[in-house]
Amino acid sequence: MNQGLTLLGFLWLTCGHVYAAESKCLPDIDISKNGVTPDDPFVYFGQHINLNCTVSTRQLPKNSMLIFLTKRDDGKEEEVENTILIQTDSTLTIAINETITTPVRLTSKSVNYRCRLRCDTGSQEVGYQYVTVDSPPQKPENVSCVNYNWKRLVCRLIYGTYYRSGVISITWEWTVGVTWSKCPNLEINSTEAKCTWSTAQVGDHAFRISITNHMRQADKPVVKTVTVRPPVKPDPVINVTYLANDTYARVSWSHTSGSKNLRFDIQYCSRWDSCQNVESKSRSVTLFHLVPYTEYNVSVVAKPYFNNSVSGFCSNQVNTRFRTQPKVPLYNPKMQPGFYESINDTSIILYWKNIPEMVQYGRIKLYNATSYLLENGTQIMVVPTLFSTIKHASTQQNFLIINELCTTCKYRVELALKNVKGYSLNDSSQLFLLPVIQRPVVKHIDNFKVEALNETYVRIMWLDQKQSYAPTVRSITNYSIVWCRRKNLTDLCKGELQDKVVRKSIKELEVNLEGSFRDYRFGMSVEVQTNKGLLVSSGIVWGTSIPFLKYGVPTDAPPDVETTLTEPSGFNMTWGPYETSSPDHSPAVSYQVTYCSKHNCTAVIITASDNMMQFSVNSLMPGPYNCTVHGVFPGGDGPKSTPSKMVVGSAGNMAASVSGEGDGSMGIIIGAVVGALLLLIVLVLLGVKCKKINHKAYIATKEIEVPEVEKRTSHNNGELQGNSSDSGVVDDGKYSSEDDPTRVALLPQKEDLQIRRGEPCKRPLIQQEDSKGVHSSSVKNIGYKQNASHASHPDTTSGIDSGVSGTDTGQTMDTGQTLNTGQTVLFDQSERDRTLYPSVSSDQSNDQSGNQDDGYRRPTFADSSVDSQYDPIDNYDLSKVSVESYTQPTIA
Repeated sequence: MNQGLTLLGFLWLTCGHVYAAESKCLPDIDISKNGVTPDDPFVYFGQHINLNCTVSTRQLPKNSMLIFLTKRDDGKEEEVENTILIQTDSTLTIAINETITTPVRLTSKSVNYRCRLRCDTGSQEVGYQYVTVDSPPQKPENVSCVNYNWKRLVCRLIYGTYYRSGVISITWEWTVGVTWSKCPNLEINSTEAKCTWSTAQVGDHAFRISITNHMRQADKPVVKTVTVRPPVKPDPVINVTYLANDTYARVSWSHTSGSKNLRFDIQYCSRWDSCQNVESKSRSVTLFHLVPYTEYNVSVVAKPYFNNSVSGFCSNQVNTRFRTQPKVPLYNPKMQPGFYESINDTSIILYWKNIPEMVQYGRIKLYNATSYLLENGTQIMVVPTLFSTIKHASTQQNFLIINELCTTCKYRVELALKNVKGYSLNDSSQLFLLPVIQRPVVKHIDNFKVEALNETYVRIMWLDQKQSYAPTVRSITNYSIVWCRRKNLTDLCKGELQDKVVRKSIKELEVNLEGSFRDYRFGMSVEVQTNKGLLVSSGIVWGTSIPFLKYGVPTDAPPDVETTLTEPSGFNMTWGPYETSSPDHSPAVSYQVTYCSKHNCTAVIITASDNMMQFSVNSLMPGPYNCTVHGVFPGGDGPKSTPSKMVVGSAGNMAASVSGEGDGSMGIIIGAVVGALLLLIVLVLLGVKCKKINHKAYIATKEIEVPEVEKRTSHNNGELQGNSSDSGVVDDGKYSSEDDPTRVALLPQKEDLQIRRGEPCKRPLIQQEDSKGVHSSSVKNIGYKQNASHASHPDTTSGIDSGVSGTDTGQTMDTGQTLNTGQTVLFDQSERDRTLYPSVSSDQSNDQSGNQDDGYRRPTFADSSVDSQYDPIDNYDLSKVSVESYTQPTIA
């Protein structure tokens, strides 16, 4: 049943669409252009067109009307607006009267007008007509002519419009006197007409031109007479030849114009000079002051020359090239006093800088290094003695090796350059070698550093080179900083040496390289002046450290990370330094260790050193911890190490060492179970103990007189400075419990604690800073920086037992104190729940209940947890609290 209904619906929809598509107002009408009159009209652009479309009303349905549509070349149909609808008893007519405009495409020759009938049941086309359009003839005014080499005349007429009909005719006549002649060779297209004469004359030419459009026979032709003086365009020069020497050349050519007056413009260029221009009225020119062994490009152009002036057009340019002859080099390679490197006491590597290619004047054949002996120990040579001659034929490397030198001799080394024509006629480059013991030396080469600010811009740094001099030496005059490209990543230079001479007071230099800093090696030399005025050098010493990208950050975490649990409730972490030979990043500035419990995280900054890095922490709250370390660099933080997982405070804290690889989940579970059982037993025992202490403390109260004690304090940036070298920490050797009653009052004895009845046992209360900023024990989860005034006391300790120790100092500290190690430590309250802090000053010790101060300094307690400030002291064994856990109180 459903399928039948679906089929019926489909047939109904299909038939309905077919009926709608075929519905017409007049099904039997014959569509032809006869329905639109007049037939085949022709108009010019800008003129009006009159069209009529008529249909009989006998067959018309109700509400019928006629419209005109135009179909342009782009395919779009537009309804014509300027129409008039006329209806009689027997006909319905629509008339159009509009101005023809330019079609979409210039190639369109007609506009298609279509008449359409609309009614209630649809619409249909009843007739069409094509209207031919064209541009009206324009006056022939834009005429130009060229006289080609006095032999051929070509004139062009630019219409200024586009003729579409293809029935345009042009009559072109010319004369240079009285008789008119027709154009012998006339070419016509839609935009221009061209007339060509096989002969040409100099002077004024008169042209009479008429244009006719044969689509409308009644129109008269458009006629115009113009006068033109055709300019001359010579032919290009031919048969160009040259004869070149090392510094001049003669260029010759010929021309087809015979004896006609011409001027020739010559331009010549090379890679070394800007282009030069010369003129010649003859068929040759001589070029002077050329560079030897250089290729020149020469161009020659001919121009008509009448009455001592140039007129007409230039000929087409003719180009040629030639090379001048070679010549001996202008001068020899450049050598600075420090352009040598000592291989050992008897061998050196000699470096030089090439002379510019422009003055080489030919292909380089070899370099000749000649050594002369000036002094042999204490013997001075009256005439320098030839020691050795080394010929170096390679042009790919700018160095050679001189061997078998005398360690106590003085030499002069000269370098000369030879090309295909011979050696330079100028003096050779030279440097002097002092005996080995008299040469200056480059010191602190390990501190010669190169840091790259980007791939091609580097900063070179070195230390002062003060040193003792030989008796023949005056003082240091300057430093030479040198660099070169490495040859296949070896310690040899590829290409020439680059250098920069700086004053001896300069300690750094910034250089912009031609390539990546990774491809270069860097070094320096020290130059001094002898008593005889000679400038001698230590020779080049290459830096030993690897250039590195200053703001680069490594992609790996610190190596060799190991974590070990320590007694009673802490851990120790060690790691290795980053590789120093990597060019991708600078050395680490510091390392940050981050350890996290369930509730919070703590970060500690460890200053980087050359030794194995280490971090230790004790007195942590029992429970599981994660620990990571990462390097801190000028460009940002490096990756963190794999988290090391451990359980602190488990049975005996005897868990095995934990590395950053495993998770130790089984050990954590076992430790947590055992620790929970032990903690429950300790809490029960401490609860009984605390109750007894409360009772005894209420009964037994000692009265101790507090003597007047003078305490010297000073302020430095808000931190306590005392007699001790550690800020805020008093030397225990000056205050013993045997001779200081105030010290006795601080001791939390088992049976002598002064605690009021009714007060619960409290953990150490964290005190707030007093009004003078002398005592500050408030703890927040922020970092505390070291006191810079104590950086010079690496052996000073601050607190015991519960401390954080760095690698280089071995110092410890009570949690909540300030490290004097150059480290920034982040702490939170959960790490200080076993620390005792000093109380407030004596004038603030009265409690809120109004009790009078009896002269005792009593410890107060507070919970370090977040949930509650006061908890029973069941978790603490007061009998095990050491006297060093207290800070010396302030005596009023």
